[in-house]
Amino acid sequence: MTSSDSFPRTRPNWSKRIVVTLGCVAIAALIVSLFISRVIKCDEIEEPSIWSPDGRWVVKSMTKACPAGPLSVTNYDVIVTISVSPTASSAKPSPERIFESDGSSSPPTVTWASPHALVLKVNDEGAIRISRHEFANVAINYVVPKWLWDNLGKIETDHLQQNRESEELYKSGKMSSDDLRISLQINQDSADEWTKFRQWVSENASHENDSATDTSNPK
Repeated sequence: MTSSDSFPRTRPNWSKRIVVTLGCVAIAALIVSLFISRVIKCDEIEEPSIWSPDGRWVVKSMTKACPAGPLSVTNYDVIVTISVSPTASSAKPSPERIFESDGSSSPPTVTWASPHALVLKVNDEGAIRISRHEFANVAINYVVPKWLWDNLGKIETDHLQQNRESEELYKSGKMSSDDLRISLQINQDSADEWTKFRQWVSENASHENDSATDTSNPK
C-alpha cells in the first residue's frame, strides 16, 4: 500500500460550495445596495419660481429623482410649495407643501389666474400624496390635459388587452405559468395605480377643455 492509498479520497461537496457561493453573492449585492443608497444622492431639479401678480406669493416646483436599489431604477417625486415672497415679508419665508405626487416625473404647470387664484396643471399620472385646495387667501385649482383624461378612460380596455396578450403567449408556449402569473399581477398593479389617479382627478380636478381657471366654482 502506498502512502497515497493510506487515506480515503473524498469527493468535493459541490452542493455546499454552490450554497456558500450564492450566499456570498447575496451578501455582496446587499453591500452594494447599501453603498449605493448611502453614496448616491437624489437629484433635485427645481423649476423657475412663479410669483403671484401682486408679488405677495411665490410658488416653487421641484422634482426629486432618487435611485431605488442596485438595478438603476429611478423613483420620481414631484413637490410644489408656496410661501410668502421675501419682498412681501421681513420674516424668513417658510414654504408649505400644497402638492406632492409620487411616481410622476413631470411637475405641474403653475399659473396664476389672479392674485388669489392658483392653477396647477397636472401633466403626468402619479400617486397623489398632497393636493391642497386652499392656502391662506389663495384658492388652488387643478386641471389635467385632455390627452391624459382621455387615456384615463381607456384603463379597463387596456388592462383587458394586456391580459389577453399574456394569455395568448402562455397558450402558444412562449410564456411559462409563472411568467403568466407575474405578467397578470404587473398588469393589475398598473391598472390599480391609474384607477386611483382617475379617482383623484374626478374628485379634485377639471379637464383642460373645461373652464378650469373659473375660480367662482373651484373643484
